[in-house]
Amino acid sequence: MKATINNSQVDAWRITTTDDMPDWVITAFNRKLIWWNTPEKDALVVATPRLGVSMGTTGWYLIKSPENTYRVISEKSFHKDYQLVSE
Repeated sequence: MKATINNSQVDAWRITTTDDMPDWVITAFNRKLIWWNTPEKDALVVATPRLGVSMGTTGWYLIKSPENTYRVISEKSFHKDYQLVSE
């Protein structure tokens, strides 16, 4: 899905343990930019340039910026700060 924040458009994926993932998420897994913390897939780990890693859980959102950086945010923050874009 696409979303906007501060007049910038980003890719967003609601973290889920199903195999239904957009191509950019699959690419991030393959490039080891993101990975599951446990075999149960209850925590997604994201490599972040300044913080080392950050983690999110099912129901949170993985955000990919136009600069190809990744971050996770809570569902509450996503709905507060982001607007969905119709595709």
